[in-house]
Amino acid sequence: MLERRYHDRAQNLVAYSRWEGVLYPSIATGFDKISWYASIQNGRAESYSLGVNRGTDFWLLEIGDENTLTVPPEYSPDPNKPQFVGHK
Repeated sequence: MLERRYHDRAQNLVAYSRWEGVLYPSIATGFDKISWYASIQNGRAESYSLGVNRGTDFWLLEIGDENTLTVPPEYSPDPNKPQFVGHK
């Protein structure tokens, strides 16, 4: 079955200047960490990545930019892409 667990050899968002943070650090969520980071340019977030970790597994929940925040998420990136576990 295909899933959104990210393959450990796939590239996530590259951000040289970035903001980052951890969500719900003191609340039990079932994950070790829920984190985000965003590339910045001229003091604004240009693109962002949101993911969760449990053990050595990482799930990429969403990656986008300012435009993707103006409408409800459509599960980006597409879980059918080869960087997700379960694809050949």
